Amino acid sequence: MKLSTLTATLALVIGGTALADENHAIHQDGAIISSADASKVADFDILAAHAHRNGDTVTFHMTTNGSAGTSVPAATGEVGGSDVWSYVWPTSLDPSAVGFEGGTGILAMAATSHPDFDDTPLFDENGDGDPANDGIEWHSHWVVLTPTEACGPDALAVRDIPEGSTPKLPATWPGFPIFLDSP
Repeated sequence: MKLSTLTATLALVIGGTALADENHAIHQDGAIISSADASKVADFDILAAHAHRNGDTVTFHMTTNGSAGTSVPAATGEVGGSDVWSYVWPTSLDPSAVGFEGGTGILAMAATSHPDFDDTPLFDENGDGDPANDGIEWHSHWVVLTPTEACGPDALAVRDIPEGSTPKLPATWPGFPIFLDSP
């Protein structure tokens, strides 16, 4: 299997420390590390994750047991119920740091692929001249995570926006009823 590292870089100051549990260790460079697990799909078997800052640029790193970003979900032809695959880096920043309502959950950087919709209308990720068909291309988002019982105990999911509510959202919110930013 091919070991690979996926990185996402953006200009934002970030602070905080890595968290670990009994199944993960913190490497001296601050990365959370984990042993390979043959029962997992290799490109989603995360071996290490960390972020580092150089001035006002933060680079998020994730090392996988296979080629990160190789797999993408199959298209269903529908937005509702379609698959979204992600690599996610939770941060210690308050969601207000990127324009969400403050105190609403855990701000995370996510690299995602989803072939049934395009939620990054400002960019043409695949370079074909159509900025509305790029969802399958791996791209980044800010999301706000909250505990979600529907996903199982101790699971996190992107925070829903209840119908009729009007929380503060970033200017590049794509209009989906979740705390998602498409900068």
